[in-house]
Amino acid sequence: MTLPALQLFRWSALLTVFVGFWYWAQIYVAADAKLMGVSPLSTLGLFLLIWIAAWGILYFVISRTPSGYVVGAAVTIVVILAAWLFVHFTPVGQDDNHVLSIGIGGGFGFIMLFNVWGIIWPNNKKVILGTLAGSPPPNAAILARQAFLASRTNTFLSVPMLFFMAASSHYTILGR
Repeated sequence: MTLPALQLFRWSALLTVFVGFWYWAQIYVAADAKLMGVSPLSTLGLFLLIWIAAWGILYFVISRTPSGYVVGAAVTIVVILAAWLFVHFTPVGQDDNHVLSIGIGGGFGFIMLFNVWGIIWPNNKKVILGTLAGSPPPNAAILARQAFLASRTNTFLSVPMLFFMAASSHYTILGR
């Protein structure tokens, strides 16, 4: 049903995010936790809680709001709030630029991944399958609009994600 190249891109994106998360957790968070004598799971749990909750809020906004301006404002507010919460409440690595910068950039990456897997891919698949069957779904325009807004959100988050990932080693902004 799907071109093999598209499946390869989809699964390689998932693998990239999870390998990056594992690397961040093992190299930076675990090292700081060991120095502090605490478990790294507190920071990892907080990271997952904040960024999954942020995506859940954005999913709700995208699925209920057709206006791009409202979605844009919501994305801006939610990601700034999520980044602030992560920086101010992370229990491990509060003064480590690697932990904080990658935590923010990785959070943006998680939102982007969840947008693709939770909104863009399923909505496009429904529209394409319905069209190939001869009758697109009655809500095809709504599904396409939601996928478009999620895709626009991913475009909006791409540059800040890359900035925070690169800033972890090359531009100290959040710690030492």
